[in-house]
Amino acid sequence: MKRFLVLLCTILPLAVCAQLQQWTQAEHRQRNYPSSEWYTGFDRRQLRAGEDVQVALRNLEASARNALSESIIVAVDATSRVLIESVQRQADGRRDEVETTGFEQAIQTATTSTLVRTEVRTHHDPRSGMIYAFVAVRRADLSRFYIRQINTDLNRVEIAIGAAEGMVEAGQRMAAERRIEEANNILSAVSFYRSLLIAVDSRACEEHDMQTPRFNELSRTIEQLLISLRRSTLVYVRSSFEFNGAQHDAFQRDPGIFPTVIKRALEQNNVTITANEADADFILTLVTSTSRRSERRADQPHSIDSFFANASGTLFNRRTNRQVATFSERVTAATGQTPELMATRAFNGTELKNAVLEAILPEIRN
Repeated sequence: MKRFLVLLCTILPLAVCAQLQQWTQAEHRQRNYPSSEWYTGFDRRQLRAGEDVQVALRNLEASARNALSESIIVAVDATSRVLIESVQRQADGRRDEVETTGFEQAIQTATTSTLVRTEVRTHHDPRSGMIYAFVAVRRADLSRFYIRQINTDLNRVEIAIGAAEGMVEAGQRMAAERRIEEANNILSAVSFYRSLLIAVDSRACEEHDMQTPRFNELSRTIEQLLISLRRSTLVYVRSSFEFNGAQHDAFQRDPGIFPTVIKRALEQNNVTITANEADADFILTLVTSTSRRSERRADQPHSIDSFFANASGTLFNRRTNRQVATFSERVTAATGQTPELMATRAFNGTELKNAVLEAILPEIRN
């Protein structure tokens, strides 16, 4: 009896080991994981000299999981075309780059989904030095995951749209645009999940599982909001020039330089300058002037003429009916043969422009 127990203890682990290794054989995987019910990924390779077995198995598992993900999106050729084309429509014709990006995003989406209820097996055969990794997930589990994810993400889109509409009412147009863009990105992810759902379950219901009517309605809402918001924030500029007396005035009349500089800079930051104050989201009041900084004197050979170019003003939010920014900036005007050339250079430079933009742009974009 004792000899029988010893023999049993020797044979049983070998039998169990042999059973565990059956999945390394293609015939076993095809028989027990039919493609009509499962998606699978498998990889194997020789263990390298000095390589840590556990690290190697983890890396091989990741490779097998990627293979599984690729099988999800390329097993059905029509679905993979839908995935790529759905991204192409949003990419202004950059086809090659978009195909690569779209495929990579599809792989990432598919890989994330396969973390749900995935069977994972790895094995190291010390005798041959081979390592194996196998992952499998049921089509039915993936289908349930995609349906749940589509609903969750569409809920997120609705919440983002509601928040953006509230921001518009509060006069926060730039913040609303950013929120709508976030919602649009979520909707793009939903598009991938819908396409993957078709791949794993051709019988998925358009109305209830894929939520096509809801998806289309949210797509239209986002498109309309983006069109409205991307007309840009409207700013009306009131400008004037102050004269401080002959000693300080580099100009004899209003040169109109700095208002033009600021308008151009705002337009480069997706702000629209309007000529109609009633249409404006913001009113920018801008007062410019010059003042003498130093004067050339005959008895002081190193003295020079120099001026300050000054800009002050306020920014008023018409939607909230309050003043949201004030500023008073000046820069030195010392380069030029005449006071007028000195001040012209200063008003056209970046230092004064950037100082004013720093004061007003965060409020406009808020």
